[in-house]
Amino acid sequence: MKKKILLIVIAVLVVGGIVGIGVTNHIKEREAEHALEVKAQKKLALYIIQQFEFKTKVKKMDFTAFDKPTIFGGGGYTTYLRINDESNLNHVINIGISDLNRPVTKREPLFVSYDDNVVPRKKEDKSLNLEGIKIGEWKKRDS
Repeated sequence: MKKKILLIVIAVLVVGGIVGIGVTNHIKEREAEHALEVKAQKKLALYIIQQFEFKTKVKKMDFTAFDKPTIFGGGGYTTYLRINDESNLNHVINIGISDLNRPVTKREPLFVSYDDNVVPRKKEDKSLNLEGIKIGEWKKRDS
């Protein structure tokens, strides 16, 4: 009887250890993915500031979480960017990129869609930076 109890206790400890390791690995993967998304958001924010003009001074840029590519590999990552807490969605920009690790260039992002409150610059302004602009996360829109 004591052997049975000992075997049960050992089995519970082994299973608990395996589950604990799996949870720890999942948390580490999620933290690494989040850090990559934050880095990509900063690159995209700088790209947007240098490539576009806004009718109002940009003080804050909030991104949604990136939508991931489909399981078949199509699509790429997409995110929405909201400028200055505009809740009427007049300053929402839809951005798509193929890979969060790629540098943001003329060919990347894949697409940027915007409204009349955003005007593309005739020439990229590399002198602009993110100084004085808060970058944050914006919850997903209800569709």
